[in-house]
Amino acid sequence: MSRPFSILPMLAVVFMAAMTTGCERRDAPLPDTEPVEHWSPERIAADPNGYLEYADRLVQQQVESRQQRLQTLAARRADIERRSGELLERVEEAGNLARRLTTAIERAEDENRWPLVFAGKSFPRDRAQTLLTAIREFEKQREPLAAAYRDALQRIAHNERAMRDDIANLARTREQLALDLERVRLNQGMAELAELRKTEARLANLGSTLAGLDEDPLAGFDDGAASLDVNELLK
Repeated sequence: MSRPFSILPMLAVVFMAAMTTGCERRDAPLPDTEPVEHWSPERIAADPNGYLEYADRLVQQQVESRQQRLQTLAARRADIERRSGELLERVEEAGNLARRLTTAIERAEDENRWPLVFAGKSFPRDRAQTLLTAIREFEKQREPLAAAYRDALQRIAHNERAMRDDIANLARTREQLALDLERVRLNQGMAELAELRKTEARLANLGSTLAGLDEDPLAGFDDGAASLDVNELLK
């Protein structure tokens, strides 16, 4: 005797994931998705084949949304890597300039030769010391931003790994749905609940990894000063 086809919890989890996907990144359009339907236990029991096909489409939409997020993350990572590289170059230039100026000041003090000539300009003692302080301050002010860039790249790498793990899990879930569908086609009315609950567990274990991806990993940091050139201090 056949039993009712009761896999409504799996549908609820997929619905939740679908709604989460639709509200995360508002600046990136999602793939075309069909309206979420209501599948009652009675409807599922009457049309398990239709339900499994519908659940399969929802899982595929989840895969496509995560693939889209990966593209967005890759573009963001490339932009931050470029900006971080440019900042580190400027900080290194500032460090080299500070070391050269320190050597020049020490030599001028030892030989009592003021004003000193540095970078093609003449500097009395007070201006040389002021310039050295300004260069060191230039380096110090950029340390938090360099750390913010490193943290942002680590967060993006973490999210990329989470997206790829989700895609792999969804692919396995989709394979299980295909097997469930074949069983239903071969044995109409047989619930196979034990096997179907394995699919439910896979869906339930998918974390809400899309949450928070609409946040800027550099939120709260003004990196406008990152483009300033230390050589501006010599003018």
